Amino acid sequence: MLPATTVEHLAQSIDLVVDAVRGAPVDQYHNPTPCSAWTVKDLVNHIAMMLLMTRDAGTRTASDPGLLIANPVPLLAGWPESEWALLLAGRAGNGLF
Repeated sequence: MLPATTVEHLAQSIDLVVDAVRGAPVDQYHNPTPCSAWTVKDLVNHIAMMLLMTRDAGTRTASDPGLLIANPVPLLAGWPESEWALLLAGRAGNGLF
């Protein structure tokens, strides 16, 4: 089991990432990020992928290699972009990536 400080740091990191996603209005999802090859939507999808991979690492489960190219990742697939931030926040808050 991880020391409490490590768990707390991970939880804080996830909270920061989820707050960043919440702060990105869906009407800006097609705007570029500072990395011009990525849009805001691409970055949100990447964050969702990283949350899933973090979950898998924490449970010592092999991640689906398809996550690296999925757009959107299964966690977001079928959901309207307008709900992605709430979905990520809800799943992260419940530890249910």
